[in-house]
Amino acid sequence: MDQEFHDSAIICYNNATGEVQNLAKNFFNSMDTNGDGRISRSEFLQFLGKFNNTQWIQELFQSIDQNGDGSLDFVEFLTPFYFVSNWRVKCDGLGCNTWLQGLYF
Repeated sequence: MDQEFHDSAIICYNNATGEVQNLAKNFFNSMDTNGDGRISRSEFLQFLGKFNNTQWIQELFQSIDQNGDGSLDFVEFLTPFYFVSNWRVKCDGLGCNTWLQGLYF
């Protein structure tokens, strides 16, 4: 994942309400099934296994794993959480419905 998006995810988390921060922590904990404070590749695959596209999931995991250690810590996890929480801006004009490139604060 682009460093700019990773950094913006951290900024958004730090400026989010306590409710949103708790939501992120709870979501992280639901993926961290062994409770070690990290999401392993197998935990990630298990959580997203319903998509039946192991190659795509592996590539996604690699792009999120900023330090390449084979697991996701909470800070690395914030990047995909940022995307799925709709903190990014989508173009709704003229039916394009695509993610806008870059950051918009």
